[in-house]
Amino acid sequence: QVEVSLHAPRPAPTPGIRLEEGEVRYYPPDMVEVSDGELPANTRQVVDEGHYGIELKVFRVFPGGAAERRELVSHDRYLPKAGKVRVGVGKPG
Repeated sequence: QVEVSLHAPRPAPTPGIRLEEGEVRYYPPDMVEVSDGELPANTRQVVDEGHYGIELKVFRVFPGGAAERRELVSHDRYLPKAGKVRVGVGKPG
């Protein structure tokens, strides 16, 4: 077992380090159609609109003029959630 302890008179300066969002993509939800005999023929009723998916990257940017450095902090993907539409197949209204 090793125990390490670091001591300093004050925190090390981190001038201008910032987070930037980059490469954001949105993905539309698919719509699932469900036949419904209780609805008149050729009618549609949205039951659930679903949710968009998103993919994004976040970078930590270290200043340095022309030598500015970017470090990937996270790359996240959230899948879209399909929506649902009832499609009438019953007797014409």
